[in-house]
Amino acid sequence: MIIDFFATLLSNSIWTPSPLLMPILLVLGALFIAAVALLIISYYEDYYWNDVEYRRDLRWHPARRKENI
Repeated sequence: MIIDFFATLLSNSIWTPSPLLMPILLVLGALFIAAVALLIISYYEDYYWNDVEYRRDLRWHPARRKENI
């Protein structure tokens, strides 16, 4: 299998992927994007919206830290 792969790379023939490769890559890419979106949403839900002290610490200007959130 590996020898055939390298033989194909070194020859002048065109490598054609299996028909199942693109759907698998699309599904894996969609799962990766969904996982990143879930991480971002859970961060904002857990650490930003529910924690008033954390949001107050994120404010860089001292005058705005005293305001009610």
